[in-house]
Amino acid sequence: MRFGWATVGLSLAMLLCVIVGGCGGGRTLPEGATGTVTGKVTLEGAPVPEGVIVTFQRDEDGQLASGTCDANGEFVLRMKGGLAIVEGAYRVAVMPPAPGAGMSSEDMMKAAVDGTLDDKSKASDVIPAKYTDLQDSKTIFQVNPGSNTFELDMKK
Repeated sequence: MRFGWATVGLSLAMLLCVIVGGCGGGRTLPEGATGTVTGKVTLEGAPVPEGVIVTFQRDEDGQLASGTCDANGEFVLRMKGGLAIVEGAYRVAVMPPAPGAGMSSEDMMKAAVDGTLDDKSKASDVIPAKYTDLQDSKTIFQVNPGSNTFELDMKK
């Protein structure tokens, strides 16, 4: 499958947003108590692929937090670049890895030019659609002060 430069640029921008813990909004957390969140995401009991992105959106004000799953499906949630997550109810979405997830930027560009960039982003192949829409998510998680653990076993 071939990718244009616009696709590569968009993918890199999305990946950068995830890495820095959300786009926009500065680096200051809203007022309130905070906790930390670690978790694990599985599909029918098996760990999701490395690079899957877990996104939390706080119902109260839309604040975003995200984490990237490792090969065991485990992640650490980050908000505004740090581990402190403001307490509250969060909608949760799980997104497939971006094309080139885990590759160096140089290797990603080369693969895009060569037409060999593996497109792991096909949601239907990796993550059931009902888990990918943050706005309509039925998965809600309450972050409390202190240590929190989120586990989600998705069903097809």
